[in-house]
Amino acid sequence: VGVGVGEAALSPPAYSMIADYFPPRQLGRALGVYQSGAFFGAGIAFLVGGLVIQLVAGADNFVLPLVGELRPWQLVFFVVGLPGILVALMMITVREPERRGAVAGTEGGIPLSEVLEWVGTRKRIFIAHFCGFALLAVPITTVLTWAPTHFIRALEFAPPQAALTLGTILIALSPAGVFTGGWLADWLQQRGHADAPLRVGILAGLLLIPLSFVSTTVSDPQLAVWLFGPFIFCASLGLAMAPAALQLVVPNQMRAQVSATWMLVLNIITAGVGPTAVPFISDLLFTGPAGIGQAMALVKTLCVPLAALALWSGMRAFRDAVRLPDVG
Repeated sequence: VGVGVGEAALSPPAYSMIADYFPPRQLGRALGVYQSGAFFGAGIAFLVGGLVIQLVAGADNFVLPLVGELRPWQLVFFVVGLPGILVALMMITVREPERRGAVAGTEGGIPLSEVLEWVGTRKRIFIAHFCGFALLAVPITTVLTWAPTHFIRALEFAPPQAALTLGTILIALSPAGVFTGGWLADWLQQRGHADAPLRVGILAGLLLIPLSFVSTTVSDPQLAVWLFGPFIFCASLGLAMAPAALQLVVPNQMRAQVSATWMLVLNIITAGVGPTAVPFISDLLFTGPAGIGQAMALVKTLCVPLAALALWSGMRAFRDAVRLPDVG
């Protein structure tokens, strides 16, 4: 719960600040750098976790002051999490940016009820955005949750080997995919495509359809690793597009609250559809060591075309909102 509260409080103000730091033509790349940090960190967590597992395997329990006795697997969480305290202290050096496009007369903030009313008058944009980008995030959250199990059960990797392999792929290709998506959105926007974030999301969804099916259904370990690379890259392409799109159509003083609402929807859908659906489907439809991978493939292959369709349905309304911003 504590970790969840800390993570939930981070992104809404970060998105709003980044939108004030950078002009719209650079927003995709700026948010790409920010979003890539999460997956760079996930890769480090896998790598460090895999190394710690190797070091503490077979060791006795540890005793830490104030905390008490810890089993070896619990110590892994401490080793991976403690550097976050140092990173948090770095926020002291961050300065509040000057507001871009602030709404006159709202310096004291806008009540959440008014924000939700404003969103309600633009249902088509936000239904398409929330559903499309949330479904597009299901593949990467599913991989973060269940790929280690798939590698261990179906591909017969040892736990440290699975963690190190996945960590290497994540740390190299997920940040690259997120930044590439941001760069592509900026490039499209500079060529007159006001709906650039949605276009990138649709492209990611189309590329993911074949990769989502084959990446966790092949039985050859080496081929599976080679397929995971392009899958992780394409699954990361659209991850910075959801916050980028919101900053382009939402008034300044509403950005953080709308972003927080978006993250609530994102977590409900990604947690409910991805990590939760995979074991249920595996138990109901598939048997044997390959069951988790087959369930992952089914969930991902169903989600990504629906994501692309949802984003496509909102393109016209989104273009109108960007070209004719209504901030009243």
